[in-house]
Amino acid sequence: MLGSLKRTPEYDAIRKRVSDPKPLDAWRIRDENYFVFALHPAADLPDAASFVLFKMRWDQDGPELALVITRRDQTREVQVSDVRSPGHHRTVPLGD
Repeated sequence: MLGSLKRTPEYDAIRKRVSDPKPLDAWRIRDENYFVFALHPAADLPDAASFVLFKMRWDQDGPELALVITRRDQTREVQVSDVRSPGHHRTVPLGD
């Protein structure tokens, strides 16, 4: 499944920011596979920790989900954006 993910346009769109080609974490729930990769900081957010989350299914050609999640230091919220729609994001508060 990881090999299939790396051949998708969604992975290719973020590939240059991926800090390690091996997933930071991966798990499976029923027929859904999840992969998390750490990202190099974005130029406009050098103090932020960023990750990309992919959700894949065997019966689909590409990721069902491809989200970049960014957390700035000292904040209680994350910025979430879809790899397919760069420039559009939402801010989500973190729970306690």
